[in-house]
Amino acid sequence: MARLKTINIWNSKITTWLIWLLLFMLGIEVGSNKQLISALPTLGVEAMVLSVFATLGSCALAWALWKTAKGGNER
Repeated sequence: MARLKTINIWNSKITTWLIWLLLFMLGIEVGSNKQLISALPTLGVEAMVLSVFATLGSCALAWALWKTAKGGNER
């Protein structure tokens, strides 16, 4: 049982390091793309707008779910 736990811990650590490595390599690839870097101001505004509306929508739906769930438990 202890050996299986050790293997799971190592698998978790290896997976985490591989994800970090892939993110680093993705950053290098994106950073070296001249066309993407030159379009960054436009992409940044679009990304900000999408992020704001996604966050607001998530908050609104979470609030509605909370009200629905809380309302169903009251007597």
